[in-house]
Amino acid sequence: MRVFCFIKKIICSIFIFAIRCYKAFLSPLNPYIFGSQCRCRFNTICSDYAIIVLKKYGLPRALYLIIKRLIACNPFSDLGEDDQQP
Repeated sequence: MRVFCFIKKIICSIFIFAIRCYKAFLSPLNPYIFGSQCRCRFNTICSDYAIIVLKKYGLPRALYLIIKRLIACNPFSDLGEDDQQP
């Protein structure tokens, strides 16, 4: 059982590392690639939200919540405070 928990923590850490790499290297390029109107639609940006739910819920539930959040991030959704708080 301890090995399983250790493996889950390692996998979550890999996902968190990938998100932090995205924030450091790719996210600053978004305005140059997608134009100056490219901005986060929610108050807690999706990458921070992803890290929060990964730490709080673990991988399976966090993946569900992250995908749900990314689907909600579209031009037709409202801006501002997010109703999907972790």
